Amino acid sequence: MSILFPNTKQDSEPRKLHLNITRMGGLVGDVTVNLTVVYILPGTSNPSNEVALTYPPAISTAAGFSSVSVAVEIADDGFIKLGASFKAELTSVSLQGGGM
Repeated sequence: MSILFPNTKQDSEPRKLHLNITRMGGLVGDVTVNLTVVYILPGTSNPSNEVALTYPPAISTAAGFSSVSVAVEIADDGFIKLGASFKAELTSVSLQGGGM
């Protein structure tokens, strides 16, 4: 008797959570936002470090552009539980070179 298993080669690309940040109310000057992203287990409201998240803490949008996409990488060995959530929070926003 022989049992064949499908190829279990892991994907070389990490899993990602994609965030889109849109600026509204004008496109003058560069905008930089700082953010935090946390993983929240089902039934709780406290952040968990069960999955390692990697993302840039500061994201810039150039003058004339209204949005930017950010990829948050999720560790390959992190298991995302059913009912869990991710919370992204802007911690600061700054405008450089804005004119009146």
